[in-house]
Amino acid sequence: MKFLVVAKAEKDALSLCERIRTVFQEIDFVIVAGEEVKLSSLPTDCDAGFVFTDDIDKNIIYAITGLFPDRMIVFMTHEEHLIIDTKMVHMGYILRIPFTNEELQLAIQIVYFVSRSSFRHVYAKMFGRFDLLKDGHPIHFANRKAKELLALCIDHRGGEVSIEEATDKLWENRAYDQQVKNLYRKAVMSLHTTLEGAGIKDMLINGRGYCRVDTTMFSCDYYNFLVGGRDGLKAYDQARTYLFDYSWAEETRDICENIFMNIKK
Repeated sequence: MKFLVVAKAEKDALSLCERIRTVFQEIDFVIVAGEEVKLSSLPTDCDAGFVFTDDIDKNIIYAITGLFPDRMIVFMTHEEHLIIDTKMVHMGYILRIPFTNEELQLAIQIVYFVSRSSFRHVYAKMFGRFDLLKDGHPIHFANRKAKELLALCIDHRGGEVSIEEATDKLWENRAYDQQVKNLYRKAVMSLHTTLEGAGIKDMLINGRGYCRVDTTMFSCDYYNFLVGGRDGLKAYDQARTYLFDYSWAEETRDICENIFMNIKK
């Protein structure tokens, strides 16, 4: 991956690059720093941009975002409000200065997802009723719990879902015993069969006692919504709910609604 870092002061840019390397090693940087940023000096082959907005003319910032129509811009600011209108940006993420390494790591993870989401023909629809679509057509799941397990994994955004958590949420009224573990394994096997039949078997990764999804293999309305993408905001505005079939999604439902109401203010 290659990041464009734009700042007024070179020391700010270099400091950011050093911090990024502490949480993500395989990154190259193109630094553009100085009192005046010229568009002619900006590369167009970067996977994402990191821009210190406070001391840069907002028209230049808009021009920078134009170089990344389908990629992520991370805006870093000391201010309570950005000097630009983020509604004019395709996908932007705000990082308040000072920020912790944990906050920086989250920003990097979001950037990584956006830059690596090359399997655009596979789409996870999380707003409203859950569906996984390939080339615009819903994939059929023979086992409804297999489908729900996939939704739970996508909800975790690539994080591991333990067998204990999966059985607690998918079979909430069952004791955690050998019978419910067998139901979980049956759902995992069915899910593997379904994804393999759709030509995307590597989307699900399971190990000893856990499973997760490879987020680089699909796009998702929920993920796009979290990074401020226009398509994600539009999808949520139309549905105004998140995975309404699944009781365990209530917490994320509330989070999505709070994010959306803050954006609408």
